[in-house]
Amino acid sequence: MEQQEFGEKKKWKGIKKKLQKNQELDEEEYHYYRQIGEEYTRALGKKREWQLEKIQTLEEQGIGHKERWDELREKLTNNENLYGVDYEYLLAKIREFEQGVVTTTLDVEGREIVAYLGIVSGQTAIGLMFLKDWVMGLSDTFGGRSGIMERNFRTAKDEAIKQMTEDARRMGANAVVGVNVAFNSVEGKNKQMLMVIATGTAVITRTRK
Repeated sequence: MEQQEFGEKKKWKGIKKKLQKNQELDEEEYHYYRQIGEEYTRALGKKREWQLEKIQTLEEQGIGHKERWDELREKLTNNENLYGVDYEYLLAKIREFEQGVVTTTLDVEGREIVAYLGIVSGQTAIGLMFLKDWVMGLSDTFGGRSGIMERNFRTAKDEAIKQMTEDARRMGANAVVGVNVAFNSVEGKNKQMLMVIATGTAVITRTRK
C-alpha cells in the first residue's frame, strides 16, 4: 500500500512538473489528470453541500445574520467556494453552535430567547483524600499543594459544565442561561467526596432583529 501511494505521488509530481513547463501529457498521464480532477471536483461539491447544510442548521438555530447567510448561500449554489473571511465566518459560527453559550445571567447579550427548553444539569465528583495530604503538609500550603487543589476544583467544575451543555445540546438548545455551580461534600463509609453540580436553563436564542 505504501509503495502504491508513493507511486501515485511520484506520478502526480511528474504531471505537475510537465504542466508548469507547459509540456504535453501522454495518454496515460492525461487520463490520470482527468481522474484526479473529477475526484477533486466531486470533493468540492460534497464540501459545498456540507456547508449549505451547516448554514441551514445555524440559521434555524438563530446563529449569525440572515443577510450574511443569504450571501454565502448564493455563492455556494453558484458553485463558488468559500475562502478567506467567508470561510472563517462560517467556521466561527459552527464553533459557536457546537460550544453553545453558557452564562450566569438570565439573557444573552445581542440575542433574544425564543424558547425555554427546561432545566439542565451536570455533575462530577472528586475524592477529598488530597485534603488530608494538604492538612498534613501545611508548610507547603501556598506552594504546590494549593496549586493542586485549585486544579482539582477547576477540572471538576469544567467537567460538570461540559456535561450540562451536552445535556442542553441533546434538547436542541444553543445556550444555557442562569448557570450556577455548587460544591457539596458527601461522606460515606471511609470515603469523602466533593460533588460539583452545574445547573442552568436550556434555551434557544436568535440574533435580535
